[in-house]
Amino acid sequence: MDRRRYMRGLVLAAVVCCTLALNVSSVSPASSTSVPKKAPYVLGMDADFSSFFASYGTALKAAWTAAFHTINVAGGINGHKVKVIYLDDASVPTTTVSNAKQLVGSGALLVRSDPDSNSCAEIQPTTARAHIPLMCEAAYSNALSIPYGYTINLPESFYIPGVYSLITKKVGPAPKIAELVIDVAGELAWASAMSKEVGLKGGTISTDQLVPVTNLNDITSQTSAILASHPDAVLSEGPPSMTVSFVEALRAGGFTGPIYSLSPDYSSMITLKDSNFYETYASEPVAPGSRLSGAATYVKSMAAVGLTGATTINAATIGEDYLSALLVAKALNSCGNSCTSRSLNKDLAQTVVQDPGLTLPTGFGYTPTRHQPLKEWALYGYSASSKSQVVLTNLLAPALP
Repeated sequence: MDRRRYMRGLVLAAVVCCTLALNVSSVSPASSTSVPKKAPYVLGMDADFSSFFASYGTALKAAWTAAFHTINVAGGINGHKVKVIYLDDASVPTTTVSNAKQLVGSGALLVRSDPDSNSCAEIQPTTARAHIPLMCEAAYSNALSIPYGYTINLPESFYIPGVYSLITKKVGPAPKIAELVIDVAGELAWASAMSKEVGLKGGTISTDQLVPVTNLNDITSQTSAILASHPDAVLSEGPPSMTVSFVEALRAGGFTGPIYSLSPDYSSMITLKDSNFYETYASEPVAPGSRLSGAATYVKSMAAVGLTGATTINAATIGEDYLSALLVAKALNSCGNSCTSRSLNKDLAQTVVQDPGLTLPTGFGYTPTRHQPLKEWALYGYSASSKSQVVLTNLLAPALP
């Protein structure tokens, strides 16, 4: 079979099915005869690849590398290859700002920020002045108040009503809740939201322990304080290495109640094998052998850049990071050959992807008045019988104010 005809057939099928990678974005391969060589679409990424949040930054880079590799191999978007400029900020605010200016100066049509909500706030003035869309992994709600601000996950505080409801179902009314909070804007926001929720609906915050972002590897004193407060439930958010050591220390100290993490990570759950530990998810964890169209294409895209195995392809926030690349690709396809950052922003604001096995049932995308992509989120736990993650419930995602 002629390979080019075969590839065109694959892409056409993808357009109909709205699946993944460049399949989802309905992209046609470039042709040396019909489409002249064009300059690449340039995108920018500022993330932590080497410091406190490197586990998230490297997962994000891997997801975008896999997605846009698949796209470029298939011929690009509208005949354009996609070039992503990756800059490491090492979670240093001054570096974050200088990186943002460098990406704007490099002609990036869009900038993607890493999971640190502080980074989103630091970058936003630069990208907003240039009318460039900024996609943040985590953001507090006022970071989405400008026309060019987007998030990939819910602002952390938006999880709190649902998490509080789950806690009361688990331990009863008026619970005592202990919090482990990293000193970044998004986490401070969810801690404040939980205090308000408790004040409105009963219960108490038994202790609120703050962790400096520069000291994530030593939370001994905070863990001791949480154990001493005798909580009914514990809520935290942090990178995988911190989460595992924290949960293990709580169990070693005698705490047997439920522990909730606002940070999804497959490896943490599989390592801990704790049936009373729960994580929130914005996308579905993917089984390497899944036959669902979105998951299967995702697995192939990841394998093409050397990423295989359940732990690797479900690391940290890699699934939702991959979906964010698909949103950008689909918006670029709509934006066309004369795409500018302003026109891309307009298209991005009305882009949705539906990828069975990767997106949650209600899809992943934006509307002009809703710049966070979720209509629902999922709570996962560990099943001792299947020795794997299982979805426990899907909850409605609140609308942005």
